[in-house]
Amino acid sequence: AGGLLSALLQAEHVMRLGTSDEAAEMVSPVLPARATGRRLADAFEETLRRWREPNIDSHSSGLLEAFCTPDHLEVRCAFVQVCTQLDRLSFFLGALHPYRRTAGAGGDAALCWLRRGLVHLLQELERSLAQLRQSRLEMMSGAKQHLQKLSKKLPKIDAQELRWMQGLRHVDEQRLENLHKELTSSCAEVISSASAARETELKAAAKDSLRSIAASFASADFQSRCSLALPDRLAAE
Repeated sequence: AGGLLSALLQAEHVMRLGTSDEAAEMVSPVLPARATGRRLADAFEETLRRWREPNIDSHSSGLLEAFCTPDHLEVRCAFVQVCTQLDRLSFFLGALHPYRRTAGAGGDAALCWLRRGLVHLLQELERSLAQLRQSRLEMMSGAKQHLQKLSKKLPKIDAQELRWMQGLRHVDEQRLENLHKELTSSCAEVISSASAARETELKAAAKDSLRSIAASFASADFQSRCSLALPDRLAAE
């Protein structure tokens, strides 16, 4: 279990998440991440295959002995799915770096121009977010059930179980829920900004602005300020 998390946190596309757009683009944002992602995917698949056995070895798996029984098979699978979806989430977030930089320079018009690739990435991101949340809830449900069993045995539990109980204090479920909502909301907002309907609105607004500029150029006040008369029918053109 610890090996999976360690490999995930050391993956190149995960480590680049906290970097700026400029730093992220200094290295290919796709190819190394895909190569690393394939290795991680293979590791996740192999772990899932082994953990689907009714009984697994506690020492080799890194899990508490209680989670190595058939009763916690679904919890083990949920843990692997959490790692898998975190890997996918990190990859898609990294792939969005160039889009964010372009959108910063060109605004909604740039998003509309890049709509096909951008919306595909965001839809994949939304799917990963939904699957990550579902797997996390399943995993935490199993953990809480075991926590209740251990609580009834206090103080007759071993040091490993006590350390596991204490470690659960670091899981801030409310913060995780808030982050999920923020990311989901951001995805929906960007998809809306890049939609065909938004593109139509931008085109209409641009045409109105051009008509206003043309009308200003053709106005008598502006014409009187010009040393040379502008061509006739400028507004129509």
